[in-house]
Amino acid sequence: MINNKVTKLLVSVLILGILIYKIGIDQIISLLKTANPVYFIHFTVLTFIALILSGINLKVLLVKHKDEYTLKELIKCSVISWTFCLVTPGRLGELALIPLLKKEKVNLGEVSAVIITDKIISLISLVIITGIGFFYFLSYKNAVLYALISTIALILIITLIYSKFTREIIKRYIIKKLSVKFK
Repeated sequence: MINNKVTKLLVSVLILGILIYKIGIDQIISLLKTANPVYFIHFTVLTFIALILSGINLKVLLVKHKDEYTLKELIKCSVISWTFCLVTPGRLGELALIPLLKKEKVNLGEVSAVIITDKIISLISLVIITGIGFFYFLSYKNAVLYALISTIALILIITLIYSKFTREIIKRYIIKKLSVKFK
Protein backbone atom coordinates (compact mmCIF):
# COMPACT_ATOMS: atom_id res chain seq x y z
CA MET A 1 0.00 0.00 0.00
CA ILE A 2 2.78 2.43 0.93
CA ASN A 3 4.80 1.47 -2.17
CA ASN A 4 1.75 2.20 -4.31
CA LYS A 5 1.37 5.68 -2.80
CA VAL A 6 5.09 6.38 -3.14
CA THR A 7 4.99 5.26 -6.77
CA LYS A 8 2.01 7.52 -7.49
CA LEU A 9 3.77 10.44 -5.81
CA LEU A 10 6.99 9.86 -7.77
CA VAL A 11 5.13 9.58 -11.08
CA SER A 12 3.19 12.78 -10.29
CA VAL A 13 6.37 14.68 -9.42
CA LEU A 14 8.04 13.35 -12.58
CA ILE A 15 5.15 14.46 -14.80
CA LEU A 16 5.04 17.87 -13.11
CA GLY A 17 8.81 18.22 -13.56
CA ILE A 18 8.61 17.36 -17.26
CA LEU A 19 5.81 19.89 -17.77
CA ILE A 20 7.74 22.63 -15.98
CA TYR A 21 10.85 21.81 -18.00
CA LYS A 22 8.96 21.86 -21.33
CA ILE A 23 7.05 25.06 -20.59
CA GLY A 24 9.93 26.84 -18.93
CA ILE A 25 10.09 28.16 -15.40
CA ASP A 26 10.44 31.76 -16.65
CA GLN A 27 7.17 31.56 -18.57
CA ILE A 28 5.38 30.08 -15.58
CA ILE A 29 6.64 32.80 -13.24
CA SER A 30 5.74 35.61 -15.67
CA LEU A 31 2.27 34.13 -16.13
CA LEU A 32 1.74 33.86 -12.38
CA LYS A 33 2.83 37.51 -11.95
CA THR A 34 0.24 38.73 -14.47
CA ALA A 35 -2.60 36.54 -13.16
CA ASN A 36 -5.16 38.09 -10.85
CA PRO A 37 -5.23 36.02 -7.61
CA VAL A 38 -8.89 36.88 -7.07
CA TYR A 39 -9.83 34.75 -10.09
CA PHE A 40 -7.88 31.82 -8.70
CA ILE A 41 -9.71 32.13 -5.37
CA HIS A 42 -13.09 32.33 -7.14
CA PHE A 43 -12.26 29.32 -9.28
CA THR A 44 -11.14 27.27 -6.28
CA VAL A 45 -14.21 28.12 -4.18
CA LEU A 46 -16.68 27.55 -7.02
CA THR A 47 -15.05 24.25 -8.00
CA PHE A 48 -15.13 23.09 -4.38
CA ILE A 49 -18.83 24.01 -4.11
CA ALA A 50 -19.63 22.32 -7.44
CA LEU A 51 -17.95 19.09 -6.33
CA ILE A 52 -19.83 19.08 -3.03
CA LEU A 53 -23.11 19.71 -4.85
CA SER A 54 -22.29 16.89 -7.25
CA GLY A 55 -21.83 14.55 -4.29
CA ILE A 56 -25.12 15.72 -2.75
CA ASN A 57 -26.84 15.26 -6.10
CA LEU A 58 -25.60 11.67 -6.30
CA LYS A 59 -26.69 11.07 -2.69
CA VAL A 60 -30.21 12.24 -3.57
CA LEU A 61 -30.36 10.12 -6.73
CA LEU A 62 -29.02 7.05 -4.92
CA VAL A 63 -31.75 7.31 -2.28
CA LYS A 64 -32.55 3.60 -2.69
CA HIS A 65 -28.97 2.79 -1.64
CA LYS A 66 -28.48 5.61 0.88
CA ASP A 67 -26.88 3.35 3.51
CA GLU A 68 -24.27 1.99 1.10
CA TYR A 69 -22.74 5.34 0.14
CA THR A 70 -21.58 8.08 2.47
CA LEU A 71 -21.51 11.68 1.31
CA LYS A 72 -17.72 11.64 1.68
CA GLU A 73 -17.45 8.64 -0.70
CA LEU A 74 -19.71 10.32 -3.24
CA ILE A 75 -17.75 13.57 -3.12
CA LYS A 76 -14.52 11.58 -3.57
CA CYS A 77 -16.05 9.85 -6.60
CA SER A 78 -17.11 13.25 -7.98
CA VAL A 79 -13.56 14.58 -7.60
CA ILE A 80 -12.09 11.56 -9.38
CA SER A 81 -14.67 11.85 -12.16
CA TRP A 82 -14.00 15.59 -12.50
CA THR A 83 -10.29 14.85 -12.79
CA PHE A 84 -10.97 12.40 -15.62
CA CYS A 85 -13.14 15.05 -17.31
CA LEU A 86 -10.14 17.35 -17.46
CA VAL A 87 -8.20 14.93 -19.65
CA THR A 88 -10.92 13.25 -21.73
CA PRO A 89 -12.76 14.78 -24.67
CA GLY A 90 -16.46 15.50 -24.43
CA ARG A 91 -16.56 15.18 -20.64
CA LEU A 92 -16.45 11.41 -21.02
CA GLY A 93 -14.67 11.29 -17.69
CA GLU A 94 -18.04 11.69 -16.00
CA LEU A 95 -18.78 8.12 -17.00
CA ALA A 96 -15.95 7.11 -14.66
CA LEU A 97 -18.58 7.42 -11.93
CA ILE A 98 -20.16 4.15 -13.06
CA PRO A 99 -17.30 1.84 -12.02
CA LEU A 100 -16.51 4.06 -9.03
CA LEU A 101 -20.05 3.70 -7.66
CA LYS A 102 -20.42 0.04 -8.54
CA LYS A 103 -20.78 -1.96 -5.35
CA GLU A 104 -21.53 -5.62 -4.99
CA LYS A 105 -25.11 -5.05 -3.79
CA VAL A 106 -25.88 -2.45 -6.47
CA ASN A 107 -26.18 -3.70 -10.02
CA LEU A 108 -24.48 -1.98 -12.92
CA GLY A 109 -27.76 -1.04 -14.59
CA GLU A 110 -28.98 0.89 -11.53
CA VAL A 111 -25.74 2.82 -11.19
CA SER A 112 -25.73 3.57 -14.92
CA ALA A 113 -29.33 4.80 -14.75
CA VAL A 114 -28.49 7.11 -11.85
CA ILE A 115 -25.48 8.56 -13.66
CA ILE A 116 -27.44 9.08 -16.88
CA THR A 117 -30.30 10.68 -14.93
CA ASP A 118 -27.78 12.97 -13.22
CA LYS A 119 -26.36 14.01 -16.58
CA ILE A 120 -29.85 14.62 -18.00
CA ILE A 121 -30.70 16.85 -15.04
CA SER A 122 -27.43 18.73 -15.58
CA LEU A 123 -28.20 19.05 -19.29
CA ILE A 124 -31.69 20.41 -18.63
CA SER A 125 -30.26 22.97 -16.18
CA LEU A 126 -27.64 23.98 -18.73
CA VAL A 127 -30.27 24.38 -21.46
CA ILE A 128 -32.40 26.58 -19.20
CA ILE A 129 -29.45 28.79 -18.27
CA THR A 130 -28.36 28.92 -21.92
CA GLY A 131 -31.90 29.91 -22.93
CA ILE A 132 -31.81 32.79 -20.49
CA GLY A 133 -28.43 33.77 -21.94
CA PHE A 134 -29.88 33.69 -25.48
CA PHE A 135 -32.52 36.23 -24.53
CA TYR A 136 -30.02 38.37 -22.66
CA PHE A 137 -27.30 38.53 -25.32
CA LEU A 138 -29.11 38.01 -28.64
CA SER A 139 -31.92 39.73 -30.48
CA TYR A 140 -35.38 38.39 -29.66
CA LYS A 141 -35.75 36.66 -33.05
CA ASN A 142 -32.41 34.83 -32.82
CA ALA A 143 -32.98 33.98 -29.15
CA VAL A 144 -36.33 32.33 -29.92
CA LEU A 145 -34.79 30.41 -32.83
CA TYR A 146 -31.83 29.12 -30.79
CA ALA A 147 -34.02 28.33 -27.78
CA LEU A 148 -36.40 26.37 -30.00
CA ILE A 149 -33.56 24.42 -31.63
CA SER A 150 -32.04 23.66 -28.21
CA THR A 151 -35.37 22.49 -26.80
CA ILE A 152 -36.07 20.22 -29.78
CA ALA A 153 -32.55 18.77 -29.59
CA LEU A 154 -32.94 18.15 -25.84
CA ILE A 155 -36.28 16.40 -26.28
CA LEU A 156 -34.84 14.31 -29.11
CA ILE A 157 -31.78 13.30 -27.04
CA ILE A 158 -33.87 12.35 -24.01
CA THR A 159 -36.29 10.38 -26.18
CA LEU A 160 -33.41 8.51 -27.82
CA ILE A 161 -31.79 7.73 -24.48
CA TYR A 162 -34.97 6.29 -22.99
CA SER A 163 -36.21 4.47 -26.09
CA LYS A 164 -36.07 0.70 -26.17
CA PHE A 165 -34.72 0.76 -29.73
CA THR A 166 -31.65 2.79 -28.71
CA ARG A 167 -30.98 0.56 -25.70
CA GLU A 168 -31.13 -2.53 -27.88
CA ILE A 169 -28.67 -1.04 -30.38
CA ILE A 170 -26.29 -0.13 -27.56
CA LYS A 171 -26.58 -3.60 -26.05
CA ARG A 172 -26.12 -5.37 -29.38
CA TYR A 173 -23.31 -3.35 -30.94
CA ILE A 174 -21.50 -1.44 -28.23
CA ILE A 175 -21.46 -3.44 -25.02
CA LYS A 176 -22.18 -6.92 -26.46
CA LYS A 177 -20.92 -9.29 -23.73
CA LEU A 178 -21.83 -6.98 -20.86
CA SER A 179 -25.45 -6.57 -22.03
CA VAL A 180 -26.61 -9.32 -19.64
CA LYS A 181 -25.73 -7.04 -16.70
CA PHE A 182 -28.00 -4.25 -17.97
CA LYS A 183 -31.33 -6.10 -17.78
